[in-house]
Amino acid sequence: PDKIEIYLDNKLTYRYNITDAEKIYSVNGKDGRIKIDVRGGTVRVLESPCRNKLCVKQGAVSQNGDVLVCLPEKMVIKLTGAENEVDGVLK
Repeated sequence: PDKIEIYLDNKLTYRYNITDAEKIYSVNGKDGRIKIDVRGGTVRVLESPCRNKLCVKQGAVSQNGDVLVCLPEKMVIKLTGAENEVDGVLK
């Protein structure tokens, strides 16, 4: 993958390059700040205001199409790349 897409409340809110230098991003979730660590081609949630911290316990993901989810914060992180491009959507 070459990008991470961060969806908040089912809306694409942020898109970052995963190949950029190692970085920690901070995004506003429903109840507070969520820290996301991008390092060595992997992505993980470092901190979240949610109660059970399941998103933090998921660990790092690195494959095209992988997702990290925090239901209480209504956040989804997707790893995307050229092989994962969508060329159409049916409704």
